[in-house]
Amino acid sequence: MAYQTYCINDFPEDLVKDKLTIGFGKSSSKKKEEALEYIQKQSNYRELKHGKETLHSANFEFNNFDSVFKILELTRGWATQFIFYQNRQIPYSDFFTAYKCFYNGKDTPKYCDKLDQYDAFTNKFIRTIKLPFKCRLFTQHELLEFSYKKQDPVACNGHYDKESGDWVLDYEKLTEWVNLQINMHSICPNFNPKHMLKIFKKIPERINPKKHLEWGYKSHGGYARWAYDEKTDNFYSDTYNKDIKFDPSKIIGVVNLNSIAYYENKKSVTVKTKIQNIRDGQLK
Repeated sequence: MAYQTYCINDFPEDLVKDKLTIGFGKSSSKKKEEALEYIQKQSNYRELKHGKETLHSANFEFNNFDSVFKILELTRGWATQFIFYQNRQIPYSDFFTAYKCFYNGKDTPKYCDKLDQYDAFTNKFIRTIKLPFKCRLFTQHELLEFSYKKQDPVACNGHYDKESGDWVLDYEKLTEWVNLQINMHSICPNFNPKHMLKIFKKIPERINPKKHLEWGYKSHGGYARWAYDEKTDNFYSDTYNKDIKFDPSKIIGVVNLNSIAYYENKKSVTVKTKIQNIRDGQLK
């Protein structure tokens, strides 16, 4: 959704500094009168002139969920809607996503630590996923695997150096992504960036599974994941197809071997464990 950007310095300091401020300008919405009537009832309501435009804004208590959700719903989709929080303007989609997640977990202990999955048809419990960043807005894969995948702006990072065997990351691009996520998700009071930064700081700029044994290669042609074994000086995969052999020319990325490969009996199994189980003949 396109939205109007405003300079926070154009607004009175006592209206926007360290506060949640929501407002709007001109709109042809049928809800305009209702929105205007509602916002005028709020604390510190202001009618402001911004060039030729008249803006209506007010402060809202962050934890007053009913009030915040109502003004957001009344003005949803308006190009002139604006939200100031943490001394900056935040797009509706970013604010609403984090705010709704915070609301959903407010009465659930350790809501941010894990996610229960259920069958879409039977609603039967399948498994519990532990979330590495302690945040439900991330999957288990961010910062744990990289490849040429064009459709994924996070995982699509780096290239394979045939001479050294290294997967060379675009570390500047990755750093920008991490900073963007921290800035975006800090809207939620429960989000702690230390969990993401802890994982990020352990990622080498050049990843070589022969040197960094916690990492393995990914290859096309079966989309296998390969772990290096120092004792045999060989790579072993998580594929059941014994005809697939390790081929450096088919490398498309790297994966952290401690990331989740699959679930068995409601327990998570890492890529490393799955590869070891296949080697030991425990998985047929």
